[in-house]
Amino acid sequence: MARSKYYVNVTIKREVYEELKRRASSLGISVPDYIALLVNQYDLAENVKKLLEVLSSRILPVKSMENPGYRTNTVTTHYPRKKRTAIDILKEQGVIFESSIARKLKDPNSFFNKLKKEGALIIETDTQRIAVDPGFWENFLDKLESISSYDEEFVKKTMNPREYELFEELRLNGLVYFDRTKNKWVLLEELAQ
Repeated sequence: MARSKYYVNVTIKREVYEELKRRASSLGISVPDYIALLVNQYDLAENVKKLLEVLSSRILPVKSMENPGYRTNTVTTHYPRKKRTAIDILKEQGVIFESSIARKLKDPNSFFNKLKKEGALIIETDTQRIAVDPGFWENFLDKLESISSYDEEFVKKTMNPREYELFEELRLNGLVYFDRTKNKWVLLEELAQ
C-alpha cells in the first residue's frame, strides 16, 4: 500500500475512537475532519492565550505605575455601557423635576424640549417644569381618581414616593385640588386633557 503525503495512521484506544466518531457524527463530519477541527480550536485557544499574555504584560506595567502594590495575572475587559438618553432616565424615574436637575444641566430648555419631542408630558408650574413619563402619568391619574379622601396622610400612603412628590408639587401650585362636592381630587382642565 502506497503512503500518501497528506495522511498518516494513528493508533488510539477503541473507546477514544468511538467517542471521536460519536462527536464527529453529531456535527455531521468524519472523524479525520473532527480531529482537524479540534487541532484548529486548540491552535485558536493557544493564540488567544498568547494574546492575553502580551496584553497582560503591556497593561500590568501601567497598572503598577498607578498603584505600586497592584499585582494580578488576569486581564479585565471593560465593555462600554450604552449611554442612557434623557427619555430612558425619565422612564426609569417616572418623573423629573427641573429643580432637582437644574444645576446638572447646561441648557434646561433644550433638555425639556427634547423630552417633549420624545413623548414626555411637560407640566409647567409657577416655579419649575416637570417632565412626566406617559405611563407613569396614567398610573398617577388612576390612583388620584381612586382617592376619595382629603386627608394628605391617606394620599401619601396610597401613592409611592415619586407619585406623592408629583402630587405635592401639583397641589402646591394649584394644579390639583380636592372637590368636596365630588369628594375627589381634581386636576385643572389644562392638565386633565
